[in-house]
Amino acid sequence: MRLLTATLETAVRGIGAGDVRAVAADLHRVHAAKAATEAALESGAYTLPKAPDQLARFRAMDEAFHGDLVGLVRASQRNDVAGVAAAVGVVLAGCPRCHAEFRP
Repeated sequence: MRLLTATLETAVRGIGAGDVRAVAADLHRVHAAKAATEAALESGAYTLPKAPDQLARFRAMDEAFHGDLVGLVRASQRNDVAGVAAAVGVVLAGCPRCHAEFRP
């Protein structure tokens, strides 16, 4: 979550500055963290704080969320400020749904 928060902060600063190219690089670190989370879930080193028996649902929501991040990456790579702003809105809209199910 910290990496994602930092990435969204980068996006907001970039939108204000008119240069959103740094967002894509930040999102690559978020993707790497996703792999680490998946490994921890698989090994049992980490369990979901809420609804741990719904791991398949969590994974499906996580995949959809990371799919939404692709739009953010593509807009960033084009330095499309308006596209990044729109993609940030899509990404943020997904947060409350997942947190309602999986965060205490």
